[in-house]
Amino acid sequence: MDLDVRGCSLQDSTEVPCVSLQYCLSYTGHRVLNTLQMAVWVRVDTHSDLPRMFFLHREPESSNNITMNLRKAVENCTTVYTYISPEPRDKLTPLVAEMVSGLVEAAGADTTLLRPVLAPTSSESQTHTAVVHIKNNCGDDNVCVPDLSVTVDM
Repeated sequence: MDLDVRGCSLQDSTEVPCVSLQYCLSYTGHRVLNTLQMAVWVRVDTHSDLPRMFFLHREPESSNNITMNLRKAVENCTTVYTYISPEPRDKLTPLVAEMVSGLVEAAGADTTLLRPVLAPTSSESQTHTAVVHIKNNCGDDNVCVPDLSVTVDM
């Protein structure tokens, strides 16, 4: 992510660098319900002590919870837009986005149908992450080369 490219505007018209995140959910199975509800929790900048990344539609929040209604064998995708603080203090730690999803229990569900089991783990929820790196001290050719030198006098 290039901090000099400020393609989004906050509610107060401040221009900020931004990136879109997309997540897609779907399910299939034999003898499972034709529709399911999934609880989805998305957090951004999960590995930083000082928040730098936020949701554009929920400024200045860095987490978002929603419930998605899914139909069997139909992929349901959601795009969320995030922005970065214009001048983050920490430019070295990558920006990590995390999505956790899990089944919402259906009240009065038909017991002749099987409750889906999420793969590939045996837990009741799934966690997925995406990483965004901040460009730092790059030249006009967009090639980032560290320029570190150390001098020691004894």
